[in-house]
Amino acid sequence: MPLGYDAYFHDFASGRRKNFKIGEKYEKDPEHMKWFAGTYPVKPNWPSVISTAKTGERIYMARLKHEGQLLPGYMRNGWACFAYKGEVIKTCEKHQLLYDGHVKWYLPHRVDENHVVVIGHDEDKNPLFLGRFFVNGTELFGEVRQGVCTIVGDPIKKIILSESERYAILGWSRETVEPDVE
Repeated sequence: MPLGYDAYFHDFASGRRKNFKIGEKYEKDPEHMKWFAGTYPVKPNWPSVISTAKTGERIYMARLKHEGQLLPGYMRNGWACFAYKGEVIKTCEKHQLLYDGHVKWYLPHRVDENHVVVIGHDEDKNPLFLGRFFVNGTELFGEVRQGVCTIVGDPIKKIILSESERYAILGWSRETVEPDVE
């Protein structure tokens, strides 16, 4: 499947996907996006929803309800990490993992607006997207808000990294491959 239209650009700078009508807000996840909270007896194993660190550990897409927002981030070694107003939020509970969904990664400037996945929302229910980029050779996940992908680079040192150009954004995939179960 092609990455999209070369000359097609999205209004990620405003934080809104073009096909949202004026005033339309995030209400719920699409039916085929499966998020799980609490303990994780079976972890996701879809190649498109996990990453693997150089050490071999798995990194999962996560999100967290926090102060009226639904924040995108990642879980690594049982700890979920999220960037919020310049601060690092690190938790081992109350977050959700993306277990299932027909998704793949796109370059933000080369994706059809109907293929972008809304993962969360800000306090006004405006949509937030999930992005990824490499940090020290490991692919990490974070939020895309107003055209910038923000990721917790090091939760111990409380380092937050932002990228406005070289990141990928999560979008729909038409592939229906069965996942492996870990």
